[in-house]
Amino acid sequence: MSDPSARQAQLRARVIELALAQDPYGHIFAGKDFRRDYVAARTVAWSMLFKDMRDTTSRVLEIGSKEGRSAVFWLEFFAGAHLTCVDLFREDDAERFDRNLSAYGTRLRKIVGTSIRALGILREENAVFDFIYVDGSHRRDDVMVDCSAPGACCAMAA
Repeated sequence: MSDPSARQAQLRARVIELALAQDPYGHIFAGKDFRRDYVAARTVAWSMLFKDMRDTTSRVLEIGSKEGRSAVFWLEFFAGAHLTCVDLFREDDAERFDRNLSAYGTRLRKIVGTSIRALGILREENAVFDFIYVDGSHRRDDVMVDCSAPGACCAMAA
């Protein structure tokens, strides 16, 4: 295999395959409709990093939800928590998100729009979060604004 891009794609697929094989959370994504997977390789690390918060976290904010894969993880990991998801939810991402998270009912709130608009709404509501996951825009200034949300712990995607 002399094509470097083909080799890279093959290696990436193998890493995802290995992550799924090692992922004790892989089953929670079964039957869901996802086109991309940026989450499987992180669930074990997240579960170890945040295990001390698992039983005490009741309000989670996720900025950047796309199709909902990380939202599914947070709702399963923080089993008693309510999750607020903020995203532009463009095109069929919104439909996929809704299908993938339909089983979570009242534990989920979806805010369509920019994070700055959503944070304004949440501030007006005096919303406070135990845990905030920032994976929206990856531009420095946007991330700094997102991290201003009222919460105890803020995790950012790379």
